[in-house]
Amino acid sequence: KYSFDIIICSHVLEHIKDDEKAMNTLFQTLDVYGIALFIVPLSDKKDTEEFLKPDESGHYRLYGYDNFIQRLFNSGFSDVVPVKVAGTKYDPYLSDEVLFLAKKFKIWKIITVLRKTGV
Repeated sequence: KYSFDIIICSHVLEHIKDDEKAMNTLFQTLDVYGIALFIVPLSDKKDTEEFLKPDESGHYRLYGYDNFIQRLFNSGFSDVVPVKVAGTKYDPYLSDEVLFLAKKFKIWKIITVLRKTGV
């Protein structure tokens, strides 16, 4: 079985019909101490807007800020930290983007495991 120290998922989940399954798979393949980075298109609304079929950009949804964080939690991710990303003249598409950093386990869980193992 494979595991990854870092997973970068930029503008992918909105193109997948079953994003919940995709998030669960990403969580399962992330190493116990790994970090996942997510960028998705966000609306100004709290809730995610789902589409019956893909829009002209191939999106099945437009994520709501709070709802996307909750979806990550529902998939098992913890310590989700949103980071505002500023675009540059070299990559203007990153303007007004939010990068979500997510870990597999909360740091206190890692410390508890280390203490139990005597490390």
